[in-house]
Amino acid sequence: MLDRLQAKLKGTKATILPIAVDDGGKANVEAFYKQHDLTHLKVIVDPDQQVGYFYAANPGRGIFPLYALPITYVIDPGGLIVGYIPGAAPWDSPSAMTLISYLASH
Repeated sequence: MLDRLQAKLKGTKATILPIAVDDGGKANVEAFYKQHDLTHLKVIVDPDQQVGYFYAANPGRGIFPLYALPITYVIDPGGLIVGYIPGAAPWDSPSAMTLISYLASH
């Protein structure tokens, strides 16, 4: 779903940045992408919790709390978090596309 969405967003200001937080590393993510024919998404891994974190101790000093997996953060061009959605979301729905188009135009 996110791969199709990223394809639709080509040429806009919006970008999907999926971040894998497991310990398997880049090779596991690349294998998953290949298995599921995902060609439009970047491969980003964060096994040391430099971006997102699960635990209060926050050993990696990540800035995004991971309240659930998956979790979606909407970040404006200035880096401000303008919202988040814990859990799965229907990102290929017409209403989601309307929201993304709106956010990308502001």
